[in-house]
Amino acid sequence: MNINRHRPVTRAKHRTFFAPMIFLNNKTAWVVAIALSLLAAQAQNIDDCNVVWDSPSADSFGSMPLGNGDVGANVWVEPGGDLLFYVSKVDAYDSAHLLKKLGRVRVRFTPTLAMNRFRQTLVLREGAIAIEAGDVRLRVWVDAHAPVIRVTGESKKPVDVVASFETLRPCEEQDDQANRLAWGYRNVTSEWMKRVRSQNTPEFAAKVADPILNRTSGCRLSGEGFVRADKRSLKLAGSRKVDLSVRVRSSQTPTLAEWFAELELPVKSDWQAHCKWWKKFWERSHVFITRCGDETINLDQCRFTQFPQGSKAYVGHKEIDAATNAFQITQRYALERFCQAAASRGAVPPPYNGSIFTMDMPAGVLGFNQPKTKAVSADERDWANLSFMWQNTRHPYWSMAARGDYDTIVPGMKFVRDGLDLCRDRCRKFFGFDAAFIMEASWWHNVGVFDWDRVPGHLRYHQLATIELPAIMAETYEHTRDRKFLEEILLPCAEAGIDYYAGRFTKRDANGKMLMEDVGCAETYQGVTNPCTEMGCLKYLLTKLLSFAIDDARRAKWSKLLAEMPEVPVRRIRGMELLAVGEQYNPGREICESPELYSVYPFRQAWLGTPSLLAMARQSFHVRTISLDGTDDKQAVETGGWQSAPVQAAYLGLAREAARLTSMNFHDRFIHWNDNIDPDAPFPQRPRARFPAFWECKMDGTPDNDHGANSVNALQSMLLQSDGKKIYLLPAWPEDWDVTFKLWANDNTTVECVYRGGRVTTLKVTPESRRADVVDFSSFPNRIRTLVSVACNDRNYLFGLPPMLDGLPKPGPTTAAWLAKYGESLTGTIAGPWPGCTVRSNVVYVHALAGKPQIPKIPAKLVAQKFLTAENEQPVSILKLEFDRSVEEFAKAAPSAGSLTAGNAIVNVAPEIREVDLGRVQEFSRLEFTIENPGYRRGQGRQFALQTRQSDGTWQTVHTGKVFGAIYSKTFPTVKAQIVRLKLDAPAVRQFDLFPKTF
Repeated sequence: MNINRHRPVTRAKHRTFFAPMIFLNNKTAWVVAIALSLLAAQAQNIDDCNVVWDSPSADSFGSMPLGNGDVGANVWVEPGGDLLFYVSKVDAYDSAHLLKKLGRVRVRFTPTLAMNRFRQTLVLREGAIAIEAGDVRLRVWVDAHAPVIRVTGESKKPVDVVASFETLRPCEEQDDQANRLAWGYRNVTSEWMKRVRSQNTPEFAAKVADPILNRTSGCRLSGEGFVRADKRSLKLAGSRKVDLSVRVRSSQTPTLAEWFAELELPVKSDWQAHCKWWKKFWERSHVFITRCGDETINLDQCRFTQFPQGSKAYVGHKEIDAATNAFQITQRYALERFCQAAASRGAVPPPYNGSIFTMDMPAGVLGFNQPKTKAVSADERDWANLSFMWQNTRHPYWSMAARGDYDTIVPGMKFVRDGLDLCRDRCRKFFGFDAAFIMEASWWHNVGVFDWDRVPGHLRYHQLATIELPAIMAETYEHTRDRKFLEEILLPCAEAGIDYYAGRFTKRDANGKMLMEDVGCAETYQGVTNPCTEMGCLKYLLTKLLSFAIDDARRAKWSKLLAEMPEVPVRRIRGMELLAVGEQYNPGREICESPELYSVYPFRQAWLGTPSLLAMARQSFHVRTISLDGTDDKQAVETGGWQSAPVQAAYLGLAREAARLTSMNFHDRFIHWNDNIDPDAPFPQRPRARFPAFWECKMDGTPDNDHGANSVNALQSMLLQSDGKKIYLLPAWPEDWDVTFKLWANDNTTVECVYRGGRVTTLKVTPESRRADVVDFSSFPNRIRTLVSVACNDRNYLFGLPPMLDGLPKPGPTTAAWLAKYGESLTGTIAGPWPGCTVRSNVVYVHALAGKPQIPKIPAKLVAQKFLTAENEQPVSILKLEFDRSVEEFAKAAPSAGSLTAGNAIVNVAPEIREVDLGRVQEFSRLEFTIENPGYRRGQGRQFALQTRQSDGTWQTVHTGKVFGAIYSKTFPTVKAQIVRLKLDAPAVRQFDLFPKTF
């Protein structure tokens, strides 16, 4: 058994760690936890993050990744002593637009490699794998500057070596007895062009260059001293030195012979230049967590749910040692960054569903919805024909700028720019005006996977990538200020995308605001008016563009459009406003994500930078996995995969919640990608990839590329955020976690920070002039402000949820002394409906973050008052009020304020019918009710109907739907009635409210 343990490598200075090969059973898990806990504090540089195995692997499921951003390799050593690696290339698409392997290379030694003295090390600093086996030392690397894989090494004794290639599918070969092997996979047809002909104009299809037809992708294997052994093998006899090269090429030529001739062209490989590139890469940025507090970390999976379904299923698997957590996050952050760099500098973005590191996987591995019933080939991947689902493909690109990894962003954005002509022509064909749009499911140059008349319903209006990709470009430019990037990539893409929305949605409301009606919101909701996704992205993008130096014509056009953008959509539930997916919308097909939180991130319309909307956004975040509007909750997700929840928690300044979710992501031990799991089933013991950052599938294949990207983005966002000139330092960092980091902010700014014992001990901002723009959220005043503001606005109790972690009075190195003096105002209290107030029985604490505390109007007699703090104390002053009776009932009754049913008797006329007489004919347009629903399991909705009595005594249904869980609230066209009834089969209805349009 391998465990993550730390010991020096005898041949070099690198300190290394061993990673587990499979998902450990209960008997061995504690051994791993103890071993890891002894090591975690030592992960203080990139060498500490190396992955080392002291045993071989059965197959590629136990492989390590290598890559130069274009060419990739999965490398492993079999128990029999053979070295193998799969070859991949990011643009090597076949005729059906599937990305498959380019074969694998096997290197066999005689005598065989000694497995009893074995070590395989991923040396991150060098971007290479070092293998030690008895007397043999090998190095495998993909040259950072050339499409070539190298295997070099030495043996103390002469060895015979046979190098051969193996293929998973038919290929073309050069069988000419030359002392090299050459093979390729040629496309003689093109599904890509079929899509173009059906989606674009005949004129465009006739002239566009097809990137698939006549593309040949393959390899040339040769080595110093190697001679041809047979059709697929080379041999080397009695040598102490091994030097093999695999040239990798994917290109289009008129004939196969010409491609093979190109393959013979020499390619320079330079180890020193390669090492220099990786050295600079690791010097750009880093994150090293040296402490995650002193207590065991409670991941508390499925914490914010009304019913203990998923939470119960994780019992016994909720805790992780703090030191283990620190090490895992640090190491796996570095490994994910390495994997992104290894696959993101080619002509085509890496797939979200396996990147370029797909593997042979055994039966039982988790697929997109359930464990696989049979083994999976390295040429297979879930959603294989959906090459670029931009909702997934985008995630690595959002994460890169904060690391300074601009050289991995630009190729992907150039790919988008190169497809602009195709997207323009398609827009002219279908909509008759000059603009461009990107379909969610796309192939090369953003041709649609589905023809326009066959797009699935949930993707019909999903063209968000049209403006979200320019938004990523805008953030990149804000970091680099590269005018060439602005003028050649960002502005053309942004203008074409903005023109699409401006040209397609010309209708304006009575206030002159844009109206997008009957469209979609992400994949989840349809029938949406003014979706928060498109509207939020347009506002984010336009605001960024207008902050840049652009021409007057664009400035005038975009300023006008920005002024026409509507406000962030909200919905009213439980007496408060929450973020909504749109101004109006139909219940979603399933809660497989929370698109209303796009207003938090990535589009930052309601986040730390918008204080007036922050409390609403925080509350919206905590209720995201429960159904409140009749949307089926059977696929509700807390975190994992393409979910941005950990990043959103960071952008809301929720340090403890962001830490919990980010720890869950890096721990990567999920029962299923969603929370709808059997609470009584045994915890799964599935086969898992050996490499720690080959993330298990969360619906999008293994390695799950968007899961890793969201994980690293969350960690970075906890440490640093940028907003124009402002730099938010440690905006969501737990006060008892220690860290050293270097990250990038806007305007070519680097921030290097050491945070220890609850305070910043070292801060270096380059250039120094930018230090004045830093806002330190880890300071004592800001810690207290966040704690108090979260606690005073935590209305989770109205939704049947536990309290927000970030409002609990948990002492830390910064807040302990304050809590010892004033913590009673946050202990055992609930947030009242009055600003800045917490309540416990008959006591109200009024907190003022600015000015003096104001006594709220409460229908009870005030019997005592005193300041808990000094009257004008900073950062918060607290006034303690005592009343003659409990005031908690007023807080809990707030959701019904303004209800037309208030004060009217609700009569149970039948077990499933509740009837109310409003006293007179009244208008209402929103229904809200809560029920008891014991034993509820996700997806088990209860049908209901809201009916009004007509003048002839009959009943008319005016609104119908399903309630999932305990709460339902929804607006509908205004109805007039005096007698109303709710038909619903439920054990009890605890609330039945009807609201006029003003509520």
